[in-house]
Amino acid sequence: MTKYRTSVRLDKDPSEDIDFASVPFPKPHPMMKWSLYVERLQEPMNLMDWRVEILDDPCEDDSYATVNCIYGQKKAELKLCEGFNDLSRDEQRSTFVHELTHCHLWVIQEMGEEDLAQFLSSGEKEMYSRSFRRAIEYAVDSLASAIAPHLPLPSDE
Repeated sequence: MTKYRTSVRLDKDPSEDIDFASVPFPKPHPMMKWSLYVERLQEPMNLMDWRVEILDDPCEDDSYATVNCIYGQKKAELKLCEGFNDLSRDEQRSTFVHELTHCHLWVIQEMGEEDLAQFLSSGEKEMYSRSFRRAIEYAVDSLASAIAPHLPLPSDE
């Protein structure tokens, strides 16, 4: 088990130089950088009342990221693609803004896909759901494209 020193030994002569670079500190969780960046985006995107969690699991499809908003809560779960860290900073920012914009339109999407669709036959529901999802995706992408350039880029660390 690795032990990490969190304080300086008091039995050392204070005049001695301490090489803090040699002190092993735990590495932050890989998603911590992105969690902090999302927190930075939430205020200018008016999502301060949302709890956004970035999951360790990569997204399943060929997207850069996916978001799942939780029914009846202001909570979202984000998944990033395997190579997300290799994207340009601009692509990373655009992706986060796109996924966070979904939070604003989630109630509309939920209403369209769940509430209204229950009155349709299975074939009608499938056609309506695909069309509605596509329309939401275009709206989210257009809004995110307009918003993203006005928000900070992620750090390049």
